[in-house]
Amino acid sequence: MAYRGEKMSKSLGNLVLVSTLVGSGVDARAIRLAVFSQHYRDDWEWTDDLLAEAQERLARWSAWASSGHSAGATSILEGMRVALVHDLDTRPALAAIDALLGIRL
Repeated sequence: MAYRGEKMSKSLGNLVLVSTLVGSGVDARAIRLAVFSQHYRDDWEWTDDLLAEAQERLARWSAWASSGHSAGATSILEGMRVALVHDLDTRPALAAIDALLGIRL
């Protein structure tokens, strides 16, 4: 994982800590969504845009959940299972939820 073009490491002092993000008011669920939007085997970079997209996704999912809708829950689960079976690929699992809710990020 990288940050600002460099590999994230303690020795470089460029770590983005979850505790710091949460302490600044970021919802931990959004942080998880940002991490899950990447494949664990891929090299990727933590950015403010990645976090903003995750926060937007979380807001849309929360709005859908609080609206009382439950239609499509079975297809969400099936879509997630299919995606996760393939090397724990969380990206299409999240996309399956987005697609059912009509969300385009």
